[in-house]
Amino acid sequence: ESIARAGLDTWEQARGVAVQAVVLRERADRAGAANERAYASARAGLSAPVQPDVTGRDATLRAALVAAADTLLTAAALAADCTALAAETAVGCDPALRPDAVAAAELAAGATRAVALLVDVNLVLLPDDERRQRGRESVAAADAACSRARDCL
Repeated sequence: ESIARAGLDTWEQARGVAVQAVVLRERADRAGAANERAYASARAGLSAPVQPDVTGRDATLRAALVAAADTLLTAAALAADCTALAAETAVGCDPALRPDAVAAAELAAGATRAVALLVDVNLVLLPDDERRQRGRESVAAADAACSRARDCL
């Protein structure tokens, strides 16, 4: 956002990129809050003591982990979107600011990979779950965008 704002007078797409960055930041705030709730629920399920006479613990725990994976998938897609916007910024911004935009793309791609890893961890008991593939697809999109950003240095 700051790189786009710095180019408002010289880069035609700067205003649109800045607006997109604001929207992504707002989405990130909502995704972070949703993830915090899902994480707390999953942690509570994992730390609950096993009660021999009570059934349904496994199903409840699995549901909490799947819900956490769903919120993480949202975050992975969002991080991939941030990577793409940073790459677009790197391509169009003032050449003096390109290293900063490429660094932003690298950070966002790293976040995408980290979140996709957490999706896999949450779904470890569901190896064929399609959400794992969706996480990998977000990583591939982020890596491709990051490569485009690096190419303009």
